[in-house]
Amino acid sequence: MNRALAAGVLVLGGQCGVDAQRRNPTGTATVMAVLTLIFAITAIVAIGYAIRLLSRPTEERAGRGWRVALLLVVACAALGLGGYNAVLVQRRNAAKQAVERGRELMQRGKTGEAEQEFRRAQELDPKSKAPQEELDKVAKARDEARRRAEQGTGTVAPGGAGGAAGAAGRSAPAGHPQRRESQVRITRYEIDVTLDVQKHSLSAEARFVVQAKRGTVREFDLALSPQCAVQLLTVGGKSAERKREGEWLTITSQRPIDARQGAEVYIRYKGFGKNRLLPAGDVLSPEGSYLRPESRWCPAIGYLEFRSPVTARVTVPRGQMALGPGRLVAQQPAPDGGTTYVWECPQNAMGVALAAGPWQKLEGKAGDLPVTVLLWKKHASRAAHILAVTKRAVALFEELYGPFPYDKLALGEIPFFPGGYSPSSMILLGEILFEDNRRIAKQFDAIIAHEVAHQWWGNLVVPQGPGAGWLAEGFAEYASILYVGETSGEKAFRRALWDAKQQYHFLNQNPPEEAIIDTDPFNQQGSYTGVVYSKGAYVLHMLRQVIGDDAFRAALRGFLDDRRFGVGTIDEFRAEAEEHSGRKLDGFFNQWLERVGTIELVYDWQARSLGGGEWETIVTLDQTSDPPYKMPIDLQIVTRAGRSLDTGELTGTHSEFRFVTRDEPQDIDIDPRDNLLLAVPKRKSASAPQPSS
Repeated sequence: MNRALAAGVLVLGGQCGVDAQRRNPTGTATVMAVLTLIFAITAIVAIGYAIRLLSRPTEERAGRGWRVALLLVVACAALGLGGYNAVLVQRRNAAKQAVERGRELMQRGKTGEAEQEFRRAQELDPKSKAPQEELDKVAKARDEARRRAEQGTGTVAPGGAGGAAGAAGRSAPAGHPQRRESQVRITRYEIDVTLDVQKHSLSAEARFVVQAKRGTVREFDLALSPQCAVQLLTVGGKSAERKREGEWLTITSQRPIDARQGAEVYIRYKGFGKNRLLPAGDVLSPEGSYLRPESRWCPAIGYLEFRSPVTARVTVPRGQMALGPGRLVAQQPAPDGGTTYVWECPQNAMGVALAAGPWQKLEGKAGDLPVTVLLWKKHASRAAHILAVTKRAVALFEELYGPFPYDKLALGEIPFFPGGYSPSSMILLGEILFEDNRRIAKQFDAIIAHEVAHQWWGNLVVPQGPGAGWLAEGFAEYASILYVGETSGEKAFRRALWDAKQQYHFLNQNPPEEAIIDTDPFNQQGSYTGVVYSKGAYVLHMLRQVIGDDAFRAALRGFLDDRRFGVGTIDEFRAEAEEHSGRKLDGFFNQWLERVGTIELVYDWQARSLGGGEWETIVTLDQTSDPPYKMPIDLQIVTRAGRSLDTGELTGTHSEFRFVTRDEPQDIDIDPRDNLLLAVPKRKSASAPQPSS
C-alpha cells in the first residue's frame, strides 16, 4: 500500500515534467530520456506490485483495504504507461520541430547550425529516418558547394556569377553548362514566365534566334535544368527532335541553320520545386525569389557565351513585384490579381536573371541613370542609405570606367543568398547583408560598391580565358577599395589595402595557393577568395604604382571601351597597360599572375655618423622568394626630427640602399604605405625591433 502510494506520487511528479517539457519543446534530449526512464520504471514497479497482490492467498484478498491498494496500483501503472507514452510522443514532436528548424536554417544557408538540429533530432527520435535523410542532404550540399562556382560570396565572376568560396585550377564537373561550347550563338532572346511562388514552380515560353557559329548546323546543344520539363519545342516553326542528357538538350533541326539569318527556337516548359530552395541554390517563395542563369532555369547556350538583348515578361502573384534585365517598359494586370512586368534590355545581357518579392520601393537617380532600391518592409529604412552609396559609386566608376552600361540599375533584397550578386543592370542583396553583424555593417558600403563595379567588370566586358575570374572579382574588389578612399579619405584607403593583405594571408594559411592564371571561376575551392579577390585587388594596386595613375586609368578605360558588350582576356588587358604606359610588363604579370606567394624579406640596417650632424643609414633587403621579385619599394627612415621616405628597387636576391639624414636614425619602416603585397619582414638581428610593413 505505501509502496503503491509512493509510485503514484512519482508518476504525478513525472507528469509535471512532461507538462514543463511541452511548454518548452526545445528541451534537451537528456531531460526527456530521464523522464522516459522514470515513467517506465514506475509502470514496471506498479505492475510488479499488482502481480504480487494478486498472488496472495484468497483469504488475504478481502476487505476494502486490499481493493483500494489494488486500485491505486492499477492507477499508478496506467499513469506510468501513459506518462511513458507521452514522453515518447513529446520526443517525436520535438524531433520533428528540430528537423523543421534545420530545414529552415538550410534554406538560409546556415549549414552548420542546420546539421546540429538534425543531429539533435536523431538523438530525440533514433527510429525516425527524416534526420538522417536531412544529414545526407547536408553532406550532399557541401559536396555541391565545393563544385559550384555560383555558390558562394557571391558576386559576379566571369559570365555573371560568382562567389567567395574557394580556389580553382581544377576541372569543373563533366557537362557543366559553362564548360560546353555551343555550336550556335543567340542573337535575340525573349521569355514569358509565370512564377507560382506558393508551389515553388514556374511555367515559361522562350523564343530566341540562333545562328551557326561557322557554316551551317542542324544539331546544337542548349542547357536547361533537368527540373524543367519541355512541353513543346520547335526550330524555324517546325517540330524538332530533342535528346536530354542531364541538364543538356541536344536538338536536331529539320533544316540547316546558317550563320546569317539563323532560325527561331521556341520552347514551352514547366519546372522546379518541392520546396522554396531549388536544386541549384535559387529560391522561389512568397518571401522572395531569385533565378540566376547558372541554375539553368531558362534554355540557353553555355553561360560564358550568352551575350544577347533580352525581353522578359514576368508574371507574379498579388503583392509581389518582379525585377528583370534592362528597363521596365510595361506593367500590366494579370489573371487572379497578379501583375505582369515587362523588362527590356536592348544591350547585350549576360544571361537572364530575375527576382521577385514583396518589396518596398525607393527611386532616385545617379546623374541621368534611374536607380531603384527594393527592400523587404523590415529593412525599408535602409533604402535611403543604399541609394546614396549607389549614387556615389556610379558617379565614381563612370569617371573611371566610362558611362554606365545599361538603362537602369535596380537593387533588390533576396532570401538565402550568402552575399551579393550582380547580373546585368541589377544587384541582388542577400538578406544576410542586413543582419545585425558588426563585420558586415563595417563593410556594407564597400560591398555595394563592389557589386556596382561588376556592371563594368563582368557584364560590360565578359572575362574569358585562363584566370578569367581576376578580370571580374579582382577588378571589382579594387574598385571597392578606390570607393572607400574616395568617400572616406586616404587613411581609410590605406586601411582597406591593409585589410585586403591580411585577408590574403589569412585565407591562404591552410589550402594550397594557386596562381591567379590557374584559377577557375567555376570551381571556386580552397584559396580562390584570397587569391582572386584579395591578392587580385593588390596586383592592380601594384600595377598602378609601377605604371603611374594616368597610364593605369587609361588602360582600364581602354580595355572597357574597346570591348563594350564583348569579351576580354588577361593578355588583352596587359597589352592595354603596355600601350598606355610605354613599358613591357611581361615580368610584372608573370611574377604576380603566374606564380604563387608574395614577396618575403629578411632585412637589416645600420647607421653611422658622417659628421656635421649627418647620418648614413644602410639598409639591406634579402629576398627569400625564389625567384626574387622585381618591384619598387618604399623605405622610411625614422628619426627624432621626423620621417623621410625614399623609394628603392628590389632587383634580385640581395638589395642594398643608402640614405643620408640630418638626424640619427631610430628605426626604419619597410613599405609604410602598404603599396606592396608583402609578408611581414624578418630582421636578421633577433633582438632588433620589427619594422612596420
